[in-house]
Amino acid sequence: MSMLIIADDLSGAADCAIGFASAGYRTVVALEASAQALDAHAADVIAADTDTRRLTAVEAARRTAAAWQALRVPGRRLYKKIDSTLRGNWAAEVAALQSLAGLAIVAPAFPATGRTLRGGRVLVHGKPLEGTDTWKLENAGRAADLHAMLAEVGLSTAQLNVDALREGGQALTARIAAGGGERHAGADRRRRDQRRPADARTGHHPNGSGVVLGRLGWPCSRDREP
Repeated sequence: MSMLIIADDLSGAADCAIGFASAGYRTVVALEASAQALDAHAADVIAADTDTRRLTAVEAARRTAAAWQALRVPGRRLYKKIDSTLRGNWAAEVAALQSLAGLAIVAPAFPATGRTLRGGRVLVHGKPLEGTDTWKLENAGRAADLHAMLAEVGLSTAQLNVDALREGGQALTARIAAGGGERHAGADRRRRDQRRPADARTGHHPNGSGVVLGRLGWPCSRDREP
Protein backbone atom coordinates (compact mmCIF):
# COMPACT_ATOMS: atom_id res chain seq x y z
CA MET A 1 0.00 0.00 0.00
CA SER A 2 1.34 3.41 -0.98
CA MET A 3 -0.38 6.71 -0.24
CA LEU A 4 0.36 10.41 -0.33
CA ILE A 5 -1.66 12.61 2.02
CA ILE A 6 -1.61 16.32 1.22
CA ALA A 7 -2.77 18.61 4.02
CA ASP A 8 -2.89 22.40 4.16
CA ASP A 9 -1.49 22.56 7.70
CA LEU A 10 0.79 20.54 9.96
CA SER A 11 -1.88 19.40 12.40
CA GLY A 12 -3.91 17.91 9.55
CA ALA A 13 -0.90 16.07 8.14
CA ALA A 14 0.10 14.71 11.54
CA ASP A 15 -3.46 13.67 12.41
CA CYS A 16 -3.68 11.60 9.25
CA ALA A 17 -0.23 10.10 9.71
CA ILE A 18 -0.99 8.80 13.21
CA GLY A 19 -3.62 6.33 11.99
CA PHE A 20 -1.27 4.73 9.49
CA ALA A 21 1.73 4.66 11.81
CA SER A 22 -0.39 3.00 14.50
CA ALA A 23 -1.40 0.34 11.99
CA GLY A 24 2.23 -0.51 11.28
CA TYR A 25 2.84 1.33 8.01
CA ARG A 26 6.12 3.15 7.44
CA THR A 27 4.90 6.73 7.74
CA VAL A 28 6.60 10.08 7.31
CA VAL A 29 5.30 13.60 8.00
CA ALA A 30 6.94 16.00 5.56
CA LEU A 31 7.25 19.71 6.33
CA GLU A 32 8.36 20.38 2.77
CA ALA A 33 6.61 18.59 -0.09
CA SER A 34 9.41 18.44 -2.64
CA ALA A 35 11.57 15.79 -4.23
CA GLN A 36 14.67 17.65 -3.01
CA ALA A 37 13.56 17.53 0.63
CA LEU A 38 12.20 13.98 0.68
CA ASP A 39 12.73 10.72 -1.17
CA ALA A 40 9.37 9.84 -2.73
CA HIS A 41 10.05 6.19 -1.84
CA ALA A 42 10.96 6.93 1.79
CA ALA A 43 7.80 5.43 3.29
CA ASP A 44 4.55 3.60 2.62
CA VAL A 45 2.63 6.71 3.62
CA ILE A 46 3.80 10.30 3.24
CA ALA A 47 1.74 13.01 4.92
CA ALA A 48 2.86 16.32 3.44
CA ASP A 49 2.12 19.73 4.90
CA THR A 50 1.88 22.33 2.11
CA ASP A 51 1.17 25.12 4.64
CA THR A 52 -1.41 26.69 2.32
CA ARG A 53 -4.29 27.38 4.70
CA ARG A 54 -3.64 31.15 4.82
CA LEU A 55 -2.18 31.68 1.35
CA THR A 56 -3.94 33.07 -1.70
CA ALA A 57 -5.98 30.57 -3.68
CA VAL A 58 -3.57 30.81 -6.61
CA GLU A 59 -0.48 30.05 -4.53
CA ALA A 60 -2.28 27.30 -2.60
CA ALA A 61 -3.25 25.62 -5.86
CA ARG A 62 0.31 25.84 -7.18
CA ARG A 63 1.85 24.32 -4.05
CA THR A 64 -0.72 21.53 -3.90
CA ALA A 65 -0.15 20.50 -7.51
CA ALA A 66 3.62 20.68 -7.03
CA ALA A 67 3.41 18.37 -4.00
CA TRP A 68 1.62 15.67 -5.99
CA GLN A 69 3.99 16.01 -8.93
CA ALA A 70 7.05 15.79 -6.69
CA LEU A 71 5.95 12.85 -4.55
CA ARG A 72 3.83 10.71 -6.84
CA VAL A 73 5.11 7.25 -7.75
CA PRO A 74 3.47 4.43 -9.75
CA GLY A 75 0.65 2.85 -7.77
CA ARG A 76 0.50 5.59 -5.15
CA ARG A 77 -2.92 6.85 -4.16
CA LEU A 78 -3.76 10.38 -3.12
CA TYR A 79 -5.73 11.63 -0.13
CA LYS A 80 -6.25 15.40 -0.02
CA LYS A 81 -7.09 16.29 3.54
CA ILE A 82 -9.81 18.96 3.67
CA ASP A 83 -10.92 20.73 6.82
CA SER A 84 -14.38 19.46 7.81
CA THR A 85 -15.62 23.03 8.24
CA LEU A 86 -14.29 23.95 4.77
CA ARG A 87 -11.64 26.39 5.95
CA GLY A 88 -8.79 27.28 3.63
CA ASN A 89 -8.40 27.11 -0.15
CA TRP A 90 -9.70 23.57 -0.56
CA ALA A 91 -11.71 24.18 -3.74
CA ALA A 92 -8.78 25.78 -5.56
CA GLU A 93 -6.55 22.93 -4.40
CA VAL A 94 -9.01 20.34 -5.67
CA ALA A 95 -9.13 22.11 -9.02
CA ALA A 96 -5.34 22.05 -9.22
CA LEU A 97 -5.27 18.29 -8.62
CA GLN A 98 -8.14 17.47 -10.97
CA SER A 99 -6.20 17.23 -14.21
CA LEU A 100 -3.25 15.54 -12.52
CA ALA A 101 -4.83 12.85 -10.37
CA GLY A 102 -8.24 12.09 -11.87
CA LEU A 103 -11.64 11.39 -10.39
CA ALA A 104 -12.15 12.43 -6.77
CA ILE A 105 -14.60 11.53 -4.04
CA VAL A 106 -15.17 14.69 -1.99
CA ALA A 107 -16.48 14.08 1.52
CA PRO A 108 -15.32 16.57 4.16
CA ALA A 109 -17.10 15.04 7.13
CA PHE A 110 -16.15 13.88 10.63
CA PRO A 111 -19.23 12.19 12.16
CA ALA A 112 -17.44 11.44 15.43
CA THR A 113 -17.50 15.18 16.16
CA GLY A 114 -20.95 15.84 14.70
CA ARG A 115 -19.77 17.09 11.32
CA THR A 116 -21.69 15.34 8.55
CA LEU A 117 -22.48 15.75 4.87
CA ARG A 118 -25.94 15.55 3.32
CA GLY A 119 -26.83 16.47 -0.24
CA GLY A 120 -23.49 18.21 -0.64
CA ARG A 121 -24.14 20.45 2.39
CA VAL A 122 -22.02 20.35 5.54
CA LEU A 123 -23.91 20.05 8.83
CA VAL A 124 -22.60 20.52 12.37
CA HIS A 125 -24.64 18.47 14.86
CA GLY A 126 -27.46 18.44 12.31
CA LYS A 127 -27.48 22.19 11.69
CA PRO A 128 -26.10 24.03 8.63
CA LEU A 129 -22.44 24.98 8.81
CA GLU A 130 -23.40 28.50 7.73
CA GLY A 131 -24.85 29.11 11.19
CA THR A 132 -21.55 28.54 13.01
CA ASP A 133 -19.24 31.31 14.17
CA THR A 134 -16.35 29.73 12.28
CA TRP A 135 -18.16 29.97 8.97
CA LYS A 136 -19.47 33.48 9.60
CA LEU A 137 -15.95 34.68 10.37
CA GLU A 138 -14.35 33.44 7.16
CA ASN A 139 -17.18 32.93 4.68
CA ALA A 140 -20.00 35.31 5.57
CA GLY A 141 -22.68 35.34 2.89
CA ARG A 142 -21.56 32.12 1.18
CA ALA A 143 -23.32 28.76 1.22
CA ALA A 144 -21.46 25.73 2.59
CA ASP A 145 -22.38 23.75 -0.51
CA LEU A 146 -19.71 21.55 -2.09
CA HIS A 147 -21.29 21.61 -5.54
CA ALA A 148 -21.51 25.41 -5.60
CA MET A 149 -18.00 25.91 -4.25
CA LEU A 150 -16.50 23.51 -6.78
CA ALA A 151 -18.50 25.14 -9.57
CA GLU A 152 -16.89 28.46 -8.63
CA VAL A 153 -13.50 27.03 -9.62
CA GLY A 154 -14.84 25.52 -12.83
CA LEU A 155 -15.49 21.94 -11.75
CA SER A 156 -18.60 19.86 -12.38
CA THR A 157 -19.88 17.36 -9.83
CA ALA A 158 -22.22 14.43 -9.33
CA GLN A 159 -23.86 13.36 -6.07
CA LEU A 160 -23.40 10.02 -4.29
CA ASN A 161 -26.04 9.56 -1.62
CA VAL A 162 -25.97 7.22 1.36
CA ASP A 163 -27.84 4.49 -0.51
CA ALA A 164 -25.14 4.44 -3.19
CA LEU A 165 -22.44 4.04 -0.57
CA ARG A 166 -24.32 1.20 1.09
CA GLU A 167 -24.45 -0.72 -2.19
CA GLY A 168 -20.67 -0.92 -2.32
CA GLY A 169 -18.69 -3.11 -4.70
CA GLN A 170 -19.47 -3.16 -8.40
CA ALA A 171 -22.78 -1.37 -7.93
CA LEU A 172 -21.00 1.64 -6.48
CA THR A 173 -18.38 1.51 -9.22
CA ALA A 174 -21.17 1.61 -11.79
CA ARG A 175 -22.77 4.61 -10.10
CA ILE A 176 -19.51 6.50 -10.17
CA ALA A 177 -18.94 5.59 -13.82
CA ALA A 178 -22.46 6.77 -14.65
CA GLY A 179 -21.29 10.28 -13.83
CA GLY A 180 -19.82 10.34 -17.32
CA GLY A 181 -17.77 13.49 -17.71
CA GLU A 182 -18.03 14.50 -14.07
CA ARG A 183 -14.66 14.61 -12.39
CA HIS A 184 -15.81 14.97 -8.77
CA ALA A 185 -18.46 13.17 -6.76
CA GLY A 186 -19.79 14.52 -3.49
CA ALA A 187 -20.43 11.64 -1.11
CA ASP A 188 -22.92 12.00 1.73
CA ARG A 189 -21.62 10.79 5.05
CA ARG A 190 -23.64 10.68 8.27
CA ARG A 191 -22.08 7.84 10.29
CA ARG A 192 -18.61 6.51 11.02
CA ASP A 193 -19.16 3.33 9.04
CA GLN A 194 -19.84 5.24 5.81
CA ARG A 195 -16.18 5.76 5.08
CA ARG A 196 -14.55 2.98 3.10
CA PRO A 197 -16.79 2.08 0.14
CA ALA A 198 -16.30 5.36 -1.70
CA ASP A 199 -12.56 5.18 -1.29
CA ALA A 200 -12.39 1.54 -2.29
CA ARG A 201 -13.95 2.18 -5.67
CA THR A 202 -12.07 5.28 -6.88
CA GLY A 203 -8.97 3.32 -7.75
CA HIS A 204 -10.92 1.19 -10.23
CA HIS A 205 -12.57 4.06 -12.07
CA PRO A 206 -11.28 4.51 -15.65
CA ASN A 207 -11.13 8.30 -15.29
CA GLY A 208 -9.06 8.45 -12.13
CA SER A 209 -6.03 7.15 -10.32
CA GLY A 210 -8.00 6.99 -7.11
CA VAL A 211 -8.32 10.25 -5.22
CA VAL A 212 -10.22 10.83 -2.02
CA LEU A 213 -10.62 14.34 -0.70
CA GLY A 214 -12.02 15.24 2.66
CA ARG A 215 -11.98 14.62 6.37
CA LEU A 216 -13.53 11.18 6.26
CA GLY A 217 -12.22 10.07 9.60
CA TRP A 218 -10.25 7.65 7.43
CA PRO A 219 -7.33 7.75 7.17
CA CYS A 220 -7.39 10.62 9.67
CA SER A 221 -8.76 8.57 12.53
CA ARG A 222 -7.21 7.61 15.83
CA ASP A 223 -9.96 5.26 16.92
CA ARG A 224 -9.72 2.80 14.06
CA GLU A 225 -6.98 1.38 11.92
CA PRO A 226 -6.90 2.49 8.26
